[in-house]
Amino acid sequence: MSTSISQPLSIPARARGIVHLKREWAAFILLHLSFGIGYVIVFQLTRIETFSDSIAGALINVIPLVVVNFAAIKFLEKSVLGRASWRHAFVHPILGAAYSFSWYFCVMVGRGVKANWLEQGFSIRPFGWVGGTWQLYQGLALYGIAAVFAYALYFYRRAVIAESALSKAEIPDRNEPVKTNSLVVKSHGEFVAFDWSDIVFIEASGDEVIIHTENSRTKTHKTMTSIARKMPSPPLARIHRSLIANIDKVLSAEPAGNGKLTLHMSDGISLTTSRAGAQTFKACVD
Repeated sequence: MSTSISQPLSIPARARGIVHLKREWAAFILLHLSFGIGYVIVFQLTRIETFSDSIAGALINVIPLVVVNFAAIKFLEKSVLGRASWRHAFVHPILGAAYSFSWYFCVMVGRGVKANWLEQGFSIRPFGWVGGTWQLYQGLALYGIAAVFAYALYFYRRAVIAESALSKAEIPDRNEPVKTNSLVVKSHGEFVAFDWSDIVFIEASGDEVIIHTENSRTKTHKTMTSIARKMPSPPLARIHRSLIANIDKVLSAEPAGNGKLTLHMSDGISLTTSRAGAQTFKACVD
């Protein structure tokens, strides 16, 4: 049986979440400020108009850009990012075209709004053939930037989550054994817990590990190395690369030749150690 424990975020965790959210919004705002500055510079260099007219032209382009970028990024977050590769390839051409035409239409509307539009109204005036084509291609390029921003945001959030998980986890030194009060393994879709004192021996068999008690044999795909790192030693000892024995369950031991030992266990099974395992056993009982 497995138990999941859900705990509310601590105050520091909430604070970190707010900080990351502020960073994301700051990046979004800075992106569009850079667009606005870029438009002002281009308009000043390519048009004969006042600085205020260049700012107005930049706003006509950037305000709709904020809206379509926000919508595109949210759509990518919910429907594309983290999904199958085919979805990315399928969505981007369609979303890019919709993005470009939407922004083009909004810019046309913005161009028709004058200072006295409440009295005189406004008219939507499309660009010429060359200007309209350039505007649509510009929309596709801007969509590419928005998509890159969405992907960068996605991987940034993944990195933040991974960093948070690592900070909460206690990462043991691989050279140090990690002692636990019991052994918990997954067997046939269920979690089974063993008191270390109940285990007679553990053996590796192919790609499985079999845990022997006095009355049961339980198979699991947990590795011998992971079990060895968690077991209390003694009374459990690694007597062979494929065997862990409970020293307290050994009824007798006798030489098996070549420096090895045969251990007669309490469940009636005899185990043969390796030479290094024999030394480990002797060290445990001396």
